[in-house]
Amino acid sequence: MSTLASSAGESVCASSRKIAWSVCLSCLLASACLFILLGHKPLADWDEAIYAGVSKEMLSGHFFSPTWRSQHFFEKPPLYMWLTAIFFRLFGITEFWARASSALAGVAIVGILHGLMARARGLRAAWLATLILLTMKGFAHAARVGELDQLLTLGCCLALWGMHRLRGSNLSGWYLVWTGFAIAVMTKSAAAVVIPITLLVLIVWERWPPAVFGKAFFAGAALFLVLAAPWHLYMWHQYGAVFWREYLGVQVFSRSTMQLDRHVNPPWFYLNVLAIYAMPWLFLLPFAIVKGFQKKELREFLIFAFVVLGLFTVAKTRLPQYIVPVYPALVILIADWIYLWFTAAVEPARRVRRFGYGVAFGIVALLASALLARPAAKHLPGREATDPGEKDAQWLLPLLRSESSQSYIPPILLCMDGDWFPLPAAVFYVKQPLQQVYIRQRPDISHEAHLYYDDPRPLNRYVDASPRLVVMDQSETSALPANMVFQQIRQNGRLVIGTIALRSGVSR
Repeated sequence: MSTLASSAGESVCASSRKIAWSVCLSCLLASACLFILLGHKPLADWDEAIYAGVSKEMLSGHFFSPTWRSQHFFEKPPLYMWLTAIFFRLFGITEFWARASSALAGVAIVGILHGLMARARGLRAAWLATLILLTMKGFAHAARVGELDQLLTLGCCLALWGMHRLRGSNLSGWYLVWTGFAIAVMTKSAAAVVIPITLLVLIVWERWPPAVFGKAFFAGAALFLVLAAPWHLYMWHQYGAVFWREYLGVQVFSRSTMQLDRHVNPPWFYLNVLAIYAMPWLFLLPFAIVKGFQKKELREFLIFAFVVLGLFTVAKTRLPQYIVPVYPALVILIADWIYLWFTAAVEPARRVRRFGYGVAFGIVALLASALLARPAAKHLPGREATDPGEKDAQWLLPLLRSESSQSYIPPILLCMDGDWFPLPAAVFYVKQPLQQVYIRQRPDISHEAHLYYDDPRPLNRYVDASPRLVVMDQSETSALPANMVFQQIRQNGRLVIGTIALRSGVSR
């Protein structure tokens, strides 16, 4: 009896070791996919550059009370910016380390899903899920930009892992649920509500017994409070109602009930998003959903996918990045369906035929996704018309950074008459102060200033006999007043950078 028990124990340990090694290999593969060329592009406006700018200012003593342009930043919790600030301190302020937290979160998500599928279905299913996840455009893109959504997704995946363990009568899963919830709350505040809603639906659907809510539940809740409450209490103590008004009133309530920041999208908007970012795997999703209702082993992922898509469809402000947490859940459902469909064929001949069907379907799906992607993209919010193209940014921002080190009198002027110049990326790259100016008053300038900018002012307030550095649209140089002289330094496309000063002998 003891010999049999010992052999069984050794077998379990061997299986656990194989899973551990497989998880490590999947994380190495994910690292190779997500970290390569991570910092080769300049930071993008808006969010990526803003979060990097907040992280940069944390190095100057604003670690617990985030700021951007020396103004209080109440929009989002600080966890992502804390991690980025630590990377900046250790390794330097670069684009790579501004995005590293997202990439690391992506690697961790791959490891979690790989280990979960390995224990639920085996190593083949685990590798299938890993390959699907890394080839899903929405997931890969979110892991390679310096935004909050991938870290939020990591918190959601930890919580789903915990729910999966709880459904297997492992009450230690509560620690994963509460820790994941804390990470999500400290990353994107109320967006974390998808976790408790999923848990509540799961509890009601499966009629969990009261015994599940024991010591581990309350210990996990205490852990959540330790992780999430101190910063919120600190900000409340420091800033009172002003903090809550921006943090929850504008960023949560207003975004849920109104279409903010000119993001006017229809209720079916996320179908267009999935048609671009979940292809070609999206074609298998209907089969996976049907199987998900039939099989209960991975039910928490099915519920979570419906909660995320439903909740953010109901919200009035809709953006592609809002549903990033849904991609790992969809991958689990799709990978599980493919694995069960293939292994259901016991005879080798049937497996060969199904493999051939799968290859043929994949080719057709790739062709179909290529045809659907462009029409779907027309219904997604692209770059705002006021933002420069990516090539403009790649040229301008490094040049602006190098020119700002010269002995020009600050601030650097960003002239906005032709098009709005993107402020966040410039704030990150340039050491000198920046000031947005205009030649002629624009009707919408006060509205835009309230949303995005720090008090745009007339150009003539800043121009005197000493040259100042200015960035503007080339077409607007002819509209400069006759008493001003503009000397061009460099031009690329529509944007020019140069100096501006009053003509000799002319007073303001």
